[in-house]
Amino acid sequence: MIRKFTTFSGFTLIELLVVLAVFVVLALFATQSISNILQTRNKVEASRNVRQEADYTTMVLERHLRGALSATCTSPTQVSYRDADGKSSAFSCVNPGTQNSYIASSSARITSSDIVVVSCSFTCPVSSQVSFAFTMRQAKITSDPKETSNISVSSQVMLRNQ
Repeated sequence: MIRKFTTFSGFTLIELLVVLAVFVVLALFATQSISNILQTRNKVEASRNVRQEADYTTMVLERHLRGALSATCTSPTQVSYRDADGKSSAFSCVNPGTQNSYIASSSARITSSDIVVVSCSFTCPVSSQVSFAFTMRQAKITSDPKETSNISVSSQVMLRNQ
């Protein structure tokens, strides 16, 4: 009697488990990479928004103070000035360090509600010069500190029209 051996073609259970384990490891690496990319994107976006606010605020303060006839620091968080037309106006830091903080002029809020002013100060070392410094961050606090952004700015402005 002749016996025929038949061979089954296919994969063993061990081979399938090894391949499955490799795919699981690859999926974990891919998930971690995507998570890091999204986290970096959020940080960059937050930094960009805060930087734009800081640049805009600095530009407004410098432009108005540079063209002023006179300026006086009435408190560490406020500077009053007379513009080229002789009108009195002021810049102030409202509630610095709180969640509802901003920089304002006499007529309007300068910083948006998306931004929190962490610290802010004005100094007038001489009558023809105003220095200011402020630190801003995004108002929305995330659970991950890596996604927050603080921007600090300081500037000295010499009054032209004095």
